[in-house]
Amino acid sequence: MKTEIVSFFATDGVVNNGYIQSTETPVDDNKKIIISVHGMTSNCFKGRDRTIGKMLIDNDVDYFTFNNRGSEVLRFALKSNGKEVQSVLAGTAVENPEDGLYDIEGAIEEVVKRGYKNIYLLGHSLGSTKVLYTMTRFKEEDSKYLQYIKGVALLSLVDIPNFMKENLKEKYEKKIEHAEKLIESGKELTFMPEDSFIFPITAKAFLYYARDFQRIDFAKYHDVEYDFKELNSISVPLFMRWGTDRELIVEKPEEIVSLLNNKIDNPSKDIDFIEGANHSYNGMENVVGEQLISFINR
Repeated sequence: MKTEIVSFFATDGVVNNGYIQSTETPVDDNKKIIISVHGMTSNCFKGRDRTIGKMLIDNDVDYFTFNNRGSEVLRFALKSNGKEVQSVLAGTAVENPEDGLYDIEGAIEEVVKRGYKNIYLLGHSLGSTKVLYTMTRFKEEDSKYLQYIKGVALLSLVDIPNFMKENLKEKYEKKIEHAEKLIESGKELTFMPEDSFIFPITAKAFLYYARDFQRIDFAKYHDVEYDFKELNSISVPLFMRWGTDRELIVEKPEEIVSLLNNKIDNPSKDIDFIEGANHSYNGMENVVGEQLISFINR
């Protein structure tokens, strides 16, 4: 197994860093690679990535994982406009997850440049939302990148606005009002009170997730009328999983699995839950890896 540190540009100029784990066999037209997109406050060095990466390598599938602009809570990232490089704020506390499109495009460009033609996109939590948003945009724009995507895997796709509403309960509207007042007074980067979210978050980002996230909320499990058109627009094989322990969902995982298996028409779908797994799949990394390998080999 080879491991290579990689630095690449997102398509809007942000610099991302990660690593590619690969087999000793050369890249050819049949070689497969997974691009992994992590969720909130996370990074590419999690045990899940290392375990799944090694299992994939053992099955002749290469693995590319990187720190996207939502890694950690708050940090500086470098961004280039082609003439100069500047520092910009990044991290879960300030990011707009729609910008994940640029990170994923840049990652695809990086591996295509290396000769890969068979790419599987893997997202976890908010990373799943970013992958689904990216695929939706690719479809709308008939993107040149679509030809390389051979499958999509989504771990713990979360209905964030509904999760926030259910957890904040009577404080939900008051938190939105508080965030709006901060933004109106020019304090959009001021942090919200500690009980506002599961991570430290600024007023700007809080308002996005609580109110404006509807633009990319593709996981409306609570809405019996929702047709999941974004998930249904994925024509390549689709893999989805949730856990049953401390998962960030309001509904029971078996209810979500039943709902989506009825609503999604993809003939190559593989939608299920993993008994005993938590939101991060701690201790269940091998199970996730085995199921991903089975999905890719099919």
